[in-house]
Amino acid sequence: MSKFGLNIPHNDAKNMGGILVETLKSGSDVLFILLGAIMVLAMHAGFAFLELGTVRKKNQVNALVKILVDFAVSTIAYFFIGYSIAYGVDFFSGAEILEYQALIRRVPVADNVLDYAVKLVNKTRMNTPYTQEITKKYITWGAGPRASQYLIIGAKCHAALNGKFSPDIEDVKAVAKPILRHRLVKNYKAEAEGFTMDSIIESLL
Repeated sequence: MSKFGLNIPHNDAKNMGGILVETLKSGSDVLFILLGAIMVLAMHAGFAFLELGTVRKKNQVNALVKILVDFAVSTIAYFFIGYSIAYGVDFFSGAEILEYQALIRRVPVADNVLDYAVKLVNKTRMNTPYTQEITKKYITWGAGPRASQYLIIGAKCHAALNGKFSPDIEDVKAVAKPILRHRLVKNYKAEAEGFTMDSIIESLL
């Protein structure tokens, strides 16, 4: 992944904010589930000790089994019903998505495709060997280093969906607009002359 560090200035702060928020949100969800599980376990343990201390000795096993069954049923119900209500996504669908993400990351990429993605992002930034004239005229904020990574990941997905074993440059071009569009900021001159962000990206491809 060191290739993605080629000629990268410090203009990725805007994107890093959104990435940080998503990371914190994901971590908070996991922490919430973990704390919830600990509290539920502690609650059922408390119920078990309370009930075992208030029933006759011959009924203690029966009471403990009822508590364990209650815990098991409520856990299953949470993962089938409660999880989707809490997070808006099915628990097993989320696991399937993670599996697909891991599969996509294992797709091999040729060096020339990696180089193209890095150079394409460098074309959107000032003061790099690949800076284009249209960038100097119409762009005030270029794409950051993560754009190169997402171009490659997007190209892998595009290739996989089209039955390819590995992405090529055409796959990078196919996903370039949706990946770069929100990462670039055009200036007033571009607005005045009627240049859209897609037309600027198209000229850089």
